[in-house]
Amino acid sequence: MMERRDWWKFAACMVSVACIGWHDGSGGPLIPDIRARLGINYFQTSFVFITSFSGYLAAASLNHALVSKFGPAKVFTLAPAVQLGGALLLFCLPSYPTLLLCYSVMGFGLALQDAHLNTFVSRLSNADVMLGAIHAMYGTSAIISPVVATRLLAKGMPFYRFYTLNATFAFITFSAIIFSFVGPEWADGPTRAASTIPREEEETLLPPSGIVRNGHDNLESTSAPVSEVVQSLTIRRGLVFVFFHVGSQIGEAGWVVSFLRTQRGGGDRSGYGSAVFFTGLAASRIILLPITRALGRTRAIATYLVVAFASQVLVASVSEFTVDLVGIGVFGAMHGPIFPIMISLITGAVPKHHQPSAILLMSLTGQAGSACFPFLVGVLAEALGLELLSYIQMILVLAMLSALHLFSRSVRSKETFDLREPLHPA
Repeated sequence: MMERRDWWKFAACMVSVACIGWHDGSGGPLIPDIRARLGINYFQTSFVFITSFSGYLAAASLNHALVSKFGPAKVFTLAPAVQLGGALLLFCLPSYPTLLLCYSVMGFGLALQDAHLNTFVSRLSNADVMLGAIHAMYGTSAIISPVVATRLLAKGMPFYRFYTLNATFAFITFSAIIFSFVGPEWADGPTRAASTIPREEEETLLPPSGIVRNGHDNLESTSAPVSEVVQSLTIRRGLVFVFFHVGSQIGEAGWVVSFLRTQRGGGDRSGYGSAVFFTGLAASRIILLPITRALGRTRAIATYLVVAFASQVLVASVSEFTVDLVGIGVFGAMHGPIFPIMISLITGAVPKHHQPSAILLMSLTGQAGSACFPFLVGVLAEALGLELLSYIQMILVLAMLSALHLFSRSVRSKETFDLREPLHPA
């Protein structure tokens, strides 16, 4: 049983993860208004994804130094304050250079929140249940925010005024963390861990990749360096898969609203495409669990990717808004379980002391994909039109199938685990 103070801290983490989901879910519906009001093209818009990644990369690079100097509780408190500053600056000075700067700043703050809230929750008693609640809150917020953004933009609200809502959310998060965490040090946080969590684990940056994690976030007290872990061919092949997967997922979430508006004449309804995508993404992590267990993890991923490919064929071949919306929802649903399964596969393929660095590599590789492929879509859309979004997704799905085949071959050759074992082995 958790003590009362731990419940307050968990509640603050729930507010924080809802803030992250709100930011992630609203990006797609805002892009058309950003382009229209700032007078920028697809190519220029696509730099938003690059600058956001730069913020995540900075957080990964500086987290250890910040925690060493200030302690994790103060760094966790700093994170929403940084996000708040970025949102307010964009509201006050809505220009293209400010947009890029603010997305980098907000990315930095969001990444630190993501890392530290997962660190705390993964150490609570009954962590699997608590992490499940965190995932559900993220998904719920990511579903609600594009609906709200779509309705407000339809009424004429400019995109930069929407960021006052983001700023308000960040302020509430900042206040919740101040109330719950500031005072006793982080190591005194989860009561059960007060005297057992080593400093090395306390300072570890967990994956900043959109709250798609499972109960494997508990880290060992010793961790192999990244340079050692990346020498594994199995890990490198797994990282290639993650690069394509997260890039595909974020590319769809970022550009689908613009696609529906320009290619399918969806008008103001197009913003719901993002909500449908995130609904499929969140719901499938629970609904598809029995299928994953029945097929085995690699076969399940392969099956989901085949269905995802078929959904993009449907979107590309049927120019009907409602049908395309269904295809987008299916595409999101097929992506939902994949990242948690890959965490299970990759951590199962390496020794325990390699797992923290392997997960960190997964998160950074995924974030690199989330910058590269949405950027690529914007570059190509400027020259060829956004109709090619579905065809790019088909190519990415085929690339994922190829990477999955190579990864599973490496795993089988090492005979490190049974590919048909349960999703969460003991």
